[in-house]
Amino acid sequence: MFQFSVHGPFKIRPTNLISGRQIDKKSIDLFWSQCPELADAVGCYVFAFRAGSGFTPAYVGQASRGLRQECFNAHKVVHYNTALLSRHRGTPVLFFVVKNSGPNAMLESCLDRVENYLIQLAVSRNPKLTNVQRVEWGIHGVCRSTPGKPSESARKLCRVLGIAADVALQSPAEQPPAGEAPEMPPGPMNPPGPMNPPEPGGA
Repeated sequence: MFQFSVHGPFKIRPTNLISGRQIDKKSIDLFWSQCPELADAVGCYVFAFRAGSGFTPAYVGQASRGLRQECFNAHKVVHYNTALLSRHRGTPVLFFVVKNSGPNAMLESCLDRVENYLIQLAVSRNPKLTNVQRVEWGIHGVCRSTPGKPSESARKLCRVLGIAADVALQSPAEQPPAGEAPEMPPGPMNPPGPMNPPEPGGA
């Protein structure tokens, strides 16, 4: 069985240009000075923005050949900088979901599954996720469905799974205040108790 651990959030310091904030080589070098021990790790990562005490995911990716080699390659930096140009506030950060154990022979297949799972969660928080094109399904009343009130069956399934009903489908009176994430009942994806603090060295 594969086991992963979460590290971060680690702050990215973009360069301020006339055209806006941009991640460049200097930003990347400064970033790795925070967490050099993770440079060669493999796993998945989430690029997000922190504003106040909240986070908004913007991109999810995977790195089977090492985080340093893949999470800041030219293609990924284009995604990050596109997200930066569309936001005038918020600190860009990265979370790493690093493989601790598991057979290398099955690594790529496992990373595909972990990445897809993280994308499903992230796009529920941010429908404008830059790799949202990889999301091809929804469950009415549970996640990413067409407008309409969730059925009682959907609400009960959410209770069975320990997740919150799709707040996008709830009436305005049922939705949480702007800027707040929905409160999820205790369950497999939301265990009871205080959240774990960031790893040492994080932003």
